[in-house]
Amino acid sequence: MDLVPLHRSDIQLGREAPFDIYDPHGNKLLSKGVLIASEAVWERLLERGRRDSSDEGASGSRNAEREVPPPPTVFDKVEAFSGELGALHDSLVGGRASGAAAAFHALSDRVVACFDADQDAMLAAFQIGCGDDTPATRMLHVCVLSELMSARLELEQAARRLVRVAALSYDLGMHALYGQLALQAFGLSREQQAQLHGHPQLSVELLRRAGIEDAGWLELVLSHHERIDGSGYPRGLHDSDITRPARILAIADIYSAMIRPRAYRGAINAREAMREIFLERGRWVDPDLSAILIKAVGMYPPGSFVRLASGEVAVVVGRTDNASLPEIRSVVGMEGMPRAVPVARDPQDPLYAIVATVPPSEYRFPMAPVRKLWR
Repeated sequence: MDLVPLHRSDIQLGREAPFDIYDPHGNKLLSKGVLIASEAVWERLLERGRRDSSDEGASGSRNAEREVPPPPTVFDKVEAFSGELGALHDSLVGGRASGAAAAFHALSDRVVACFDADQDAMLAAFQIGCGDDTPATRMLHVCVLSELMSARLELEQAARRLVRVAALSYDLGMHALYGQLALQAFGLSREQQAQLHGHPQLSVELLRRAGIEDAGWLELVLSHHERIDGSGYPRGLHDSDITRPARILAIADIYSAMIRPRAYRGAINAREAMREIFLERGRWVDPDLSAILIKAVGMYPPGSFVRLASGEVAVVVGRTDNASLPEIRSVVGMEGMPRAVPVARDPQDPLYAIVATVPPSEYRFPMAPVRKLWR
């Protein structure tokens, strides 16, 4: 077998390997057909990977001129992060996780690095299509929302890292319930209610079983459903008994859950979700954090679709200093036809003022031009 180095066009992030991949000594690193789910794996394969020169796979002749694929977009990266986190959850719940703490920390660092590179783009990736994403994707969303608030509060780095890994693991105890609740259009049974109230403790037990004993991490996971007025669970903690990091995780979880649909209700648009959170300040959520979340994310987060006074539909591409006046691009014209190229609009102009949000059920336009607005 004649092994030759991999070319960047041989394999793509988020795609299946088109052939067996080996290390320089001929040991197989990845089998043909296995999904390349994370950017880290993709980079390592490009660095160390080799293929049999006789196996051209999907790339064509080695000597032929080939088109270099574009770099992964933020949407590709979020999908890969989600696949990686989902696999880590499956391994941990199945009792097969080794080095789980290091894996959570490494993933959280890469997620935050991607977020820091372009916050608006990553917020948009979580907003668009959030109606049919996975539990792992939702926890990734909570991770970046928590990081956004932690940074604004200038929490020390050690505390921020704990909040991030807790955000990636806090709902492990819901693993068995997710499939049931996604399809269930009626109220919880008594048994399901007990499972729901017990899932923070089960999450802690699963993390401990995987060798994670960090007291701060476990406390955050245990406390993410506690509420300021003592109405939360599992311990009914009040006000000062709930740490600032736990309050950050709780409000991020509440907001992320509200904007996603359930079998028994549709998604709540971001503006309405922010309004409800603001009204619950001091009862369910920390009053200061509700204001910080609204200012940090905006009333119309990137990736939201809005209707303009002109009748056009626009997508929010970025936040501004004014939470109610984001940067927008028109994607559907006045005549109701989708635009091949989105057009910038100024929401301060009365003609292009935002008059309503557009729910996912009304999306009647292609997403390809929309996604190209972010890298």
